[in-house]
Amino acid sequence: MRRHLSLLTLTGWLVLPFLMGGCSEQVREDRTITFSDNGKAAGFQHGGEGVFVTNSQTGALEKVFQPDEFTLATSTPLWAPDNKRMLFTTAVERQTDPDAPPPGPVAAIPWDIAPEGRAFLKQPIRYTCWLRTETADADTSKPVALFEADCLHTGYVAANLAVRWHPGGQKVLYVKQVDEHHHGVYEFDLETRASRRVFPHAASAVIFDYSPDGKYLVCLAAANEEPPSRHGMWISETDGANWWRVPQTAIGEDQDGLVSIEKLRAARPAWSRQAAQFAFITSSTPDENQTEYVLYVGNAESREVRPLLTDSKRLAQLHWAPDGKRLGIVTGEKSPSLQFVALDGTRSMPINVRPVRKFAGWNAAGDQLAYVAPEAFSRTLGDSYWAMAFFPQPLARDVIYVAPGNGSATGDAVFSGMRVTFPHWSPTEEKLSVWFTYTPTYRSLLTEFLRWGLQQGDPAAIFDVETGDIEWMTVNAAEKAQVGHYHLLQKNYDEALKWYEQAAAELPPEIPPESDSMFRPFVGLQNFAFFHYYCLDKLGRTEEAAAKLADFERTFFPPPAEISATATPEEQQLVADQNQWLEEQTSMPRLLRNLYIAEVFLSLEAAADAETFFRAALETAPHKNAGLADAIVLSQILLVRQKTAEYADFATNTLAPLVQQTFHFEQYGPAAEDRALMLLPEHLAVTSLVPMFSTEFVAGLTAEQVGALVPQWETLREQSDHDTAKMGCDLFLKAAYQRLDRPADQRRVEQDLAKNPQREKLLPEGGIDELVSEFRKVIARQTP
Repeated sequence: MRRHLSLLTLTGWLVLPFLMGGCSEQVREDRTITFSDNGKAAGFQHGGEGVFVTNSQTGALEKVFQPDEFTLATSTPLWAPDNKRMLFTTAVERQTDPDAPPPGPVAAIPWDIAPEGRAFLKQPIRYTCWLRTETADADTSKPVALFEADCLHTGYVAANLAVRWHPGGQKVLYVKQVDEHHHGVYEFDLETRASRRVFPHAASAVIFDYSPDGKYLVCLAAANEEPPSRHGMWISETDGANWWRVPQTAIGEDQDGLVSIEKLRAARPAWSRQAAQFAFITSSTPDENQTEYVLYVGNAESREVRPLLTDSKRLAQLHWAPDGKRLGIVTGEKSPSLQFVALDGTRSMPINVRPVRKFAGWNAAGDQLAYVAPEAFSRTLGDSYWAMAFFPQPLARDVIYVAPGNGSATGDAVFSGMRVTFPHWSPTEEKLSVWFTYTPTYRSLLTEFLRWGLQQGDPAAIFDVETGDIEWMTVNAAEKAQVGHYHLLQKNYDEALKWYEQAAAELPPEIPPESDSMFRPFVGLQNFAFFHYYCLDKLGRTEEAAAKLADFERTFFPPPAEISATATPEEQQLVADQNQWLEEQTSMPRLLRNLYIAEVFLSLEAAADAETFFRAALETAPHKNAGLADAIVLSQILLVRQKTAEYADFATNTLAPLVQQTFHFEQYGPAAEDRALMLLPEHLAVTSLVPMFSTEFVAGLTAEQVGALVPQWETLREQSDHDTAKMGCDLFLKAAYQRLDRPADQRRVEQDLAKNPQREKLLPEGGIDELVSEFRKVIARQTP
């Protein structure tokens, strides 16, 4: 099998994330910000940052719990009916081998890696259920441990599935492992501290909850190794007596033949406000190419169930309308729609225009509903997108729509500019609890695969859908900076500056460099200094802006690290590689800086300012390697702005000559694939020139412009002393001669390409067209 560095390697990088399949054992974290029943307090978990609540009297945000370094996951707080007490759980690794050493501190999954919640894998855990009571005395408000229980999956805690308040507020339902493979559901009495089993069956996986009025208890059981009669949904009265196995609730298996916790979550019933009425969705696969979804409605009092709707499209996110006469449901996967289904099975037309990401249901009054859809991307993608060193992120930002409760209109866009996850209505007010995530709209190649570059972040918030006011619940300096980014995007520069100044005041004086990764030093909290600079610049505070830019330059890179005499050869090589990356006379440090800055500008919809910035940087570049780094990124900014003619001139007269003068052609090839990261400037230089090698791109230029570009490329070809450089020139000349209808010259260049030994080493079999095609497929997969 042929191995190609750069171009085909790039293609592999592009498609790799889409070839990495999911795992049925993964469970997605629940980050819902919960309200107390009276709506006066809210609470949330924030991973390693801790558990936070708003004081019901003052509204102030308070940290009530700090997980230790052994904590794998923390659950969302659950409020008691008295609105003063709350429960949450924390999980630690459970050692099942008695001869093994005790578990050590865990490497936590980064919080900001997944705004929709982190994915947790199956492993044995021991969790603690904590009780916190709000009092005037800080000491008595501290959480106390109620009990511990074992489970076989961290997801029980991370997805907030481990415990529930009994409707009376004096007992807690909880899940615990009962033998090597099974779980049971138990009830803990807060007064007697005694436990009893409430669900009679053990199951491989089980989840449970009460109906909103507290009259019914529901358990969903996965009978992976048990009799089929135990499988499905079970409903009883609150005390766990007289269980009814709901018919038609066989839950579909995953590819491994098991029913996962996520399958159970998808099968949970939605309860109407009319007590005993509920609805649920099942899925089955009659044949391997078709999944069938069925929506059922049932009545827990009469113990009847009937099908309401069958569809080959995915059905999800089920909510009852307040009057109990219809349901809201999201249908489809590629372009999900929000529709309403009456109790006679009649389905409405979709009310949404953009694909629905999340349906939050109805407000307390029932006269409004809310849903989230991706914001329309600001620039054209598809076949006209050529900035191949930057991945557009068309799903980076969302819009919150609030529509009439009867679904008579699409609704009004009441918020935009950030990613919106876990929207949840207040039980008493026209407010949503949400996580607002500032997400870059473009990612460089390096960022895509190494989590480098501009970092996203997601402060918790309470959003007033009537006034548009946002109550930010930031927990650290980085999140304050994220709020600053949002205001900067809105061009509210004075407000943005306030948040940046607050964030800067909370930063440590210096963040020491870390030598265990050559990338971590470049993603420190100081990185928002460039945003801060840009804000000051837009406010016309030139001297302060210059000082902040200098601060950014100073803190972006760590000083060269010393190589310890006691370091292993691997450690010595890592430090040496990092120091080589930071060598000022190479392109690398300038390129890393530029990629980050470009992501900042593009995230702020400031591509024009980016062009101005990088043109100025190129004019004052201290050496050719620095100029190459500037030219690479500037070429991509021109393409993002769809200034194709200007790009073609710039690539021909500036970028290509700089590549010729600085490129390490002798190091570039399959033999150097193990040094691909060290050759990042070469990778990105080639990637930035790909449009010039494409017959499709060149065909879109005027014949007059192409004719004017040809002499420069012919000169570069004559000056080339390496087959790789000659191949690049020939690729453009082939496309140019075709555009100019010069068949004889085209055939001559095609013959030269066929004889070039580097062609087979560096290009995929389909040539540049194959590379462009693969890139376009990736963009299409990400575009709603």
